[in-house]
Amino acid sequence: MLNFECRRCGECCRRYHIISLPHEVERQAKEMGLSKDKFIEKHMQLFLQLFAAEYNKEKIMVSSSLIPKRILEKLEGHLGKIPDFFIALPMLVFKRRENGSCTFYDENNSGCTIYGVRPTECRMFPFISDKRSENYAQQYPFCGGLKH
Repeated sequence: MLNFECRRCGECCRRYHIISLPHEVERQAKEMGLSKDKFIEKHMQLFLQLFAAEYNKEKIMVSSSLIPKRILEKLEGHLGKIPDFFIALPMLVFKRRENGSCTFYDENNSGCTIYGVRPTECRMFPFISDKRSENYAQQYPFCGGLKH
């Protein structure tokens, strides 16, 4: 199903941490009239994504002993066992508001305030899944743009 028209409802802006790539950050900072450093300081935060892995001294690794017990218990429920190490992939993501939405989503104007320079992740949604699907509406039931 490729019939899609964004309704600018902001559901994807509330559900996901929005990653912006370095070349995108430069364009976004310019659009906002800020230096890249000021833009990052004001609008972004560090986000670490962890992937279970065998120890490798050449990569950024996090020992499972450093991860809170309640998180490890949830991981064990999904993975069956707790890995000893995780690869840590650092990323810059947009900060989120108290309601959970991306800092650039404006509910009053129904949309993204940096729409012209939004990240690739946003441009490609909902067709960014790592799961092949014939029915994206089923995969993203919250997305009204897929339902017409």
